[in-house]
Amino acid sequence: MVSLRGLILYSNLCYFLLFLVERIKPNNMNISITPELEALIDKKLKTGMYNSASEVVREGLRLLKEHDEIKELRLRELKKEIQKGYDSAGGNTAKEWNLDQLKEKIRSR
Repeated sequence: MVSLRGLILYSNLCYFLLFLVERIKPNNMNISITPELEALIDKKLKTGMYNSASEVVREGLRLLKEHDEIKELRLRELKKEIQKGYDSAGGNTAKEWNLDQLKEKIRSR
């Protein structure tokens, strides 16, 4: 048998959960896409791997985020390698090129 106190606690919990559901709604956004992207979304939905267009778009955005992170990592690594090369010069500075002198040297050959 359920006690009155249990019913009151359960009722309060239900009201609290309803309150939370009303306050915490998912973010909705309207976007415009090209017919080609719409066809791609439809194609992905037909595979059965996704249940909604939103799932397809979220997956695409996750992949874009991952791509951006990889690109940023590669850029940092490239900058490190450039710095290593610069540091390995051991204080020797690169010789500046004078284009006019270079042309004259080539012509004199």
